[in-house]
Amino acid sequence: MLKSRPLNILNVFLNNERSLSAKELSIIFKKTERTIRNDIKGINEFLSSNKFIEIQNHSGLYELKISNYSKEKIKEIVSVTTDEQYYNPDFRKEFIIVNALMKTNSKKIYEVRQELKISKSTMDKDMRNIRDELKQYDLQILSDFNLGLQIIGDERNIRIYIYNYLVKKITEDKLNIDNLFESYSPLVKYIGMNNIEEVKKTYQKIISIQKNDVKESTIILTAIWLSRNKMGHILSDNNDDKTPKLSIINLFIEEVINRSQININLNEFNYINKRLEVLVGEDNELIVNKYETISQLITLKLIEYIEYQLSLNFDGFQNSLFVGLSKHISGLLGRIEQGIQIYNPLKENIKENHKKIFQTIQNYSEHRLNKYSEAEFTEDEIAFITVYFSTAYFKYIQENKNYFNAVIVCSFGIATSNLLAEILKAHFNVNIVRILSSEQNTLIDKEDVDVVFTTIDVKFNKPTCYVNAIVNEKGIKQIESFLEKYAYLSRSNEPFYGNEANLFNDLSKWIGNKGLKLKEQDVEEIKKIFQQNNFKFDEKEVQPMLKEVLKKHYVLLNQTCNDWEKAIETVSKPLLEDKVITPEYQDAMVNSVVENGPYIVIGKHIALAHARPEEGANELGVSIATLKPNVNFGNEINDPVKIIFCLSATDSFSHLNIMKSIVSLVRNQEKVEKLLTYKDKDLFIECLLEEEIL
Repeated sequence: MLKSRPLNILNVFLNNERSLSAKELSIIFKKTERTIRNDIKGINEFLSSNKFIEIQNHSGLYELKISNYSKEKIKEIVSVTTDEQYYNPDFRKEFIIVNALMKTNSKKIYEVRQELKISKSTMDKDMRNIRDELKQYDLQILSDFNLGLQIIGDERNIRIYIYNYLVKKITEDKLNIDNLFESYSPLVKYIGMNNIEEVKKTYQKIISIQKNDVKESTIILTAIWLSRNKMGHILSDNNDDKTPKLSIINLFIEEVINRSQININLNEFNYINKRLEVLVGEDNELIVNKYETISQLITLKLIEYIEYQLSLNFDGFQNSLFVGLSKHISGLLGRIEQGIQIYNPLKENIKENHKKIFQTIQNYSEHRLNKYSEAEFTEDEIAFITVYFSTAYFKYIQENKNYFNAVIVCSFGIATSNLLAEILKAHFNVNIVRILSSEQNTLIDKEDVDVVFTTIDVKFNKPTCYVNAIVNEKGIKQIESFLEKYAYLSRSNEPFYGNEANLFNDLSKWIGNKGLKLKEQDVEEIKKIFQQNNFKFDEKEVQPMLKEVLKKHYVLLNQTCNDWEKAIETVSKPLLEDKVITPEYQDAMVNSVVENGPYIVIGKHIALAHARPEEGANELGVSIATLKPNVNFGNEINDPVKIIFCLSATDSFSHLNIMKSIVSLVRNQEKVEKLLTYKDKDLFIECLLEEEIL
């Protein structure tokens, strides 16, 4: 008599025509491959004793080749030998949900129970769990005697539920989109492996395999959209009716539609386009202004918070960190609004190996983020963000700004130990304090060291990295990962520290104070002189401060404006008159709010009007106006607006120092109120430019 799991494995073969590997079955039943193989031996004994052909193993693939008549006879025998067949709870849940998703031929609840061969009490328990899960998405599962099982609710919520459930399941099972199989999950079978494969081929052709962090999520989301359309579950309203701009994502969607040979209405096209924009993102048009400003604000404050809390210093790497991180957070905010989650398969590894940075970002999300956004970072998103910071800091260490005091414990003699020391020093910023034999390892506690490198398999009281005596390329990568994990233990190397960008800025100012105006060619020649003398700096760091850009006539005090449109027009007028911006830029600022809502209200009583560089920004500039009376922009949390800035930026980085100054007001309401009392522009500017300490 078969027990429940072997019985379920047999049932998979009885209902499946294709071959299955032990790996596939181990994932389905959450058991080791060895356990699955033992179960198949037991199944074969059962089949043999009942005069049936056994399950055959062909090069690791198991197959049951018997007639349909034999299959029915086996099912009859099985039904006699067991009262209830227990599929695992996840399988049962998906099986029930798939039946409820069917537009036609949906089974009655008793028919599903009979097919699963479970008791009424088990079915009732499964239904309660499903109802609780669907409730989070404003969905219901109902049982109708005539229509059968049905899921009731908004079609968008149904798709997001399927997406979130599947991506989470695939990630937790340590699978990926390239090794999915239909019998793995009833929901995968429902979507259709043919749809998944078609979307995957299109993804590799159009979007490219380089975006691996969102590849799985993009393919699953698109395949769900495609399958629901094929089944006739079409969005009927026009909530997403807005003609999309030409982009790589448009081409991807068009190719999916063409390959599938189906008709898609404009509303459905825009539905998937909008969600893929916030999921995939792109260098050009895909990150909407709505998220861009708030993401820059969050990124600036997050970098400051990490530096302050962990006593770190990202000088020299802050801007490359900012560009990548703000783009990621912009997409994150869009995903949150659309209800789309990304699951990080390396989350647990990152939490363990980059614990301090991960926990600090988590604290920021829980206690500081609500000042700028109602969003909250999931642990999966925090893991992605952690990688940005860990990478930036490790680069910082590698640029001779930090080093580790290290001890080598080696059992291969002094010559080999010295060779190991030289290899370590050649590749990494390590100061070898002592080389010890295996018998001298007790001396480590007496040394001022940060890390230990050892060729013997022993743990010490300091962070320890086991290495081969002769380090190969694989060993170098292992050591790099080890030092990155313990980057916070590194020491400042002050004699080598310098800020070339600040020196360049100071030199430019000195020349300007002498009455000389540098032309663009002059600036380029000075940069070459710096480079010839081994001075290296990121050009993105050569950024003006607010005090260098804010002219006195750009400050407007106690302005009377009837509405938010007039406020934007008023604050931007000085920049328009000086041709810093064009009339089209003014229009773009207003249109952006009309389209995306009052996202420019970036903090309590503070608004930042802006548009994209290509919409009419001629040069870097900023103006500011205080509003009396205050003006409502439609932001329930931060209205009314008392101070409004207008920012003109010609690229994505030159305005960052100005942004920092503006952002500093968001958390300083006392300073905001103080600024509102001034009638004199000089006193106002003096107060505005006071440096804020985090």
